[in-house]
Amino acid sequence: MLSWIIGLIIGFATSSPSASDTPQQIGAYFNSHRQLAMLQGYLVDGVAGVALIAFVAALRGVFERVDDETGPLPRILFGAGIAAGAVSLLQGLFTQVLADRVAAMGDAAAIRALYDLNTEGDTYKLLALGVFFGAAAILILRTRALPTWLGWVAAVLAPLLIVAGWNFVLGTSTQYAAYAVLLIVLLIWVAAVSVVAWQRRMR
Repeated sequence: MLSWIIGLIIGFATSSPSASDTPQQIGAYFNSHRQLAMLQGYLVDGVAGVALIAFVAALRGVFERVDDETGPLPRILFGAGIAAGAVSLLQGLFTQVLADRVAAMGDAAAIRALYDLNTEGDTYKLLALGVFFGAAAILILRTRALPTWLGWVAAVLAPLLIVAGWNFVLGTSTQYAAYAVLLIVLLIWVAAVSVVAWQRRMR
């Protein structure tokens, strides 16, 4: 959570480019902020992706300890979380290559391709997260392994995250606003689950 917040602060502080910027503007940004851009990608996509994978693995264990008859849902939850984490790591890789190498070359097509691969990846990351939250909601409400309110929040987040990734339907500003709000709620949910699971294990 902290790495994601620090990465966002870096992006705001350096006025990171938007999808409507030209390849020349995007390239100029990554040339001017090469190290900070790589650090931001490392934190927002790299560290956060690895943390997500660790979190879903731990959450799967919580459900499996409570009920052995949960069927395939823990595996679906785990697979969707791994997929979201993998997409996040790939997004970080695209940013790394763009900032470290390609921006300095000035190839507009390559700059645009790498930047779009990073931003468009959110569509599929949010799809995977939507599946993850849908599975988590069902498991929480079925097993009561965690407080039911966490299950209902997950049930609301699941479809909203999927829709937020539809950049082919939503306008850019609308999508970014929805994305930011939902990710804040997501981080609060993850923190709450972590605290509750830790407290229950300490009993």
